[in-house]
Amino acid sequence: MFDFGNANEGQRAAISAADGPVLITAGPGTGKTYTLVQRTIYLIEECGVKPESIFIATFTEKAAKELITRITNELSRRDITVNINEMYVGTFHSLCLRILKEHLEYTRLRKNYRLLDAFDQQYMVFQNIYRFRNIPEVDIILPNGGAWKQSETICSYVNNLSEEMVSPDDLIGDADTSIVAMGRILKEYREILNEGNLMDFSSIQIEAYQLLNDHPEVLNEMHSQITHIMVDEYQDTNFIQEQLVFLLAGERNNICVVGDDDQGLYRFRGATIRNILEFPQKFPSGECRIIPLVINYRSNSDIVDFYNEWMATTSGEKFKFEWENFRYDKRIIPHEKSSISSP
Repeated sequence: MFDFGNANEGQRAAISAADGPVLITAGPGTGKTYTLVQRTIYLIEECGVKPESIFIATFTEKAAKELITRITNELSRRDITVNINEMYVGTFHSLCLRILKEHLEYTRLRKNYRLLDAFDQQYMVFQNIYRFRNIPEVDIILPNGGAWKQSETICSYVNNLSEEMVSPDDLIGDADTSIVAMGRILKEYREILNEGNLMDFSSIQIEAYQLLNDHPEVLNEMHSQITHIMVDEYQDTNFIQEQLVFLLAGERNNICVVGDDDQGLYRFRGATIRNILEFPQKFPSGECRIIPLVINYRSNSDIVDFYNEWMATTSGEKFKFEWENFRYDKRIIPHEKSSISSP
């Protein structure tokens, strides 16, 4: 019998929802990291899933390290001996990089390729700025000024286009000359990467996606190895990350996403709140379980009450806006009532 410890009813439901698509809507302070850790333990202890078959994508390296530490400590506490070194835990970028390294022979990259950071990327474009300046109509989209400023703009373009999986050929085929110029910039940029055996941070995910999409043997290998996928902070994922999740999941659809639609903060980095709002619609009706975590263990109860009241009063005729179109219906409950009045 699995020991759920101090988990509340919602957390227990989330921990034990082992198979199929699951959406855990975790409000602020409701113990989502604890739930992810316990769900991982549940898969290993109760369901016999091998650690190397579990794929957990987090938003930051710090969150990944915390997960690994807490999973290791919980396994030790329960006296469960397994090797979690092969478990896929990390940011999307680090996990994609691992997949690429394990299957390098299937990619455009050669041994001793170089990964560019933001400065390296901009400096590479700066060194090749003449190639971009020779593109017809490029002046329409590049700012006036020096080569360094133009290099910064080019990097911004190619990073955003890569994250959204936009093809240079599609852009070049457009009727708008500025869109055509952008497509030629992207094509030229990728040719420079190929020539130098280089990869930038923004293209890690697109390289991994192309590897899996273009080589069925690699994808089949990943499907046979990875059986359960969990994604933290799903409201902060972008288009290509969603595509990677569903590609890796295959027909099993053992995808558990955790997030809070009220905390979609990273639209400026390409994140889209639509991923979490539309997640249940990716499956046949009724197949995806939606499990809300609503008990807040972090904040003073007056803060929780203010949060609930604010969400309620900013919806309706007065604001000409309805939250129900942009969030899951929920009301956060404080773990305990504050003994002092602190509105």
